Amino acid sequence: MLNLLMSVIKNEMISGELQLKTSKLSTSLLASTAVFAGVLLASGHSNKVSAASYVKINYSSNVRQTPTTAAKIVGGLSVGSVFTYTNTATANGYTWYQIGTNRWVASAGASTTTSATTTSTSTAASGKVQIKYSSNQRSGAGTSYSVNGSLKVGAVYTYTATAKANGYTWYKIGTNKWVASAGAAVYSGAASTSTATSTSTSTAASGKVQIKYASNQRSGAGTSYSVNGSLKAGAIYTYTAKATANGYTWYQIGTNKWVASAGAVPYTGSASASTSTSTSTSTSTTTSTSSSTSAKIAAVITLAKTEIGKPYVWGGKGPNSFDCSGLMYYVFLHAAGVNIGGYTGAQQNAGTRVSLSALKPGDILFWSSNGSVYHDALYIGNNQYIAAPEPGENVKVATISSYFYPSFGVRVLK
Repeated sequence: MLNLLMSVIKNEMISGELQLKTSKLSTSLLASTAVFAGVLLASGHSNKVSAASYVKINYSSNVRQTPTTAAKIVGGLSVGSVFTYTNTATANGYTWYQIGTNRWVASAGASTTTSATTTSTSTAASGKVQIKYSSNQRSGAGTSYSVNGSLKVGAVYTYTATAKANGYTWYKIGTNKWVASAGAAVYSGAASTSTATSTSTSTAASGKVQIKYASNQRSGAGTSYSVNGSLKAGAIYTYTAKATANGYTWYQIGTNKWVASAGAVPYTGSASASTSTSTSTSTSTTTSTSSSTSAKIAAVITLAKTEIGKPYVWGGKGPNSFDCSGLMYYVFLHAAGVNIGGYTGAQQNAGTRVSLSALKPGDILFWSSNGSVYHDALYIGNNQYIAAPEPGENVKVATISSYFYPSFGVRVLK
């Protein structure tokens, strides 16, 4: 471009009477050159990689058409995936890696690695691990291994080996049976293993409890017990026993009627207690069921709005920070009393899948690539959603856009 500019200027200056024209043309071409250079700078100069190079996805990441945050999003990448990259570029403060034709990922969620695989060597170990969030069981230590089972919250297992992969510690709980630390934690209690330990012995107690968020009523003290009713926010009940399970205190508010501290707190005021008659039964009317569902949806959206501005932290499940699935887990559990699981893989199966044309407020939006879900958010109506977007950003309201279009929705509350 600069050589062309100098050639034009030289030719123009041959004739003195064209000097003014030269001045104008030079200014125009210089401006054009600056604009052209600016475009290149914004997009990032690409540098070809001479040898086989690999990049590993550390956080769920967007794939963009060109190496800049202004480019169209054309897909998403799951944590732990490894790709070959052929070019690099620098833009927006990130190094960008080209992993395919018109497919770039930023260093905000990825880093170079020397290996093309994500496999890891297991180390003999022994101990117990407890399932903190509904989790997939996999045939090996890594997200690339097939899912061969599901593990319930509260279950305790003996592990015989550990391994590192995809940013998690993996625990071997049986032959070809592994669980990640994303949903499990080392357990030092005395509970027997290999079976769910969400049940617990109740202790006689008395007092009142107030429902802070719309909550499920269960037939026993634990999330493994069946839901036999729903409790409205603000209601006050007398409890006659307490128990501890799944990390919560459970209050018995009637025969086979329990509520968890996730949505209820002790009450010391003077208001009279209700009886647990707000539960859904076979004689409940369609109107009351619809009203209860609407109240839960409103509570979920209201709680999500209160989290706006809190930072994205990978693995965060509240109350001070969140990742995308952690935010969904938190608002549904604490506002509706529904445990949808702590990661996107479980959450996409927590309700009924709906098309994007049939979305209703309270549905969960999912983004997927090649059948793998990598992001979710809460739809609040009017083409908007609340999400914990990515590292460096905060929980916010966003608008559905063709540049980042969701794949499907899931209706949990209905």
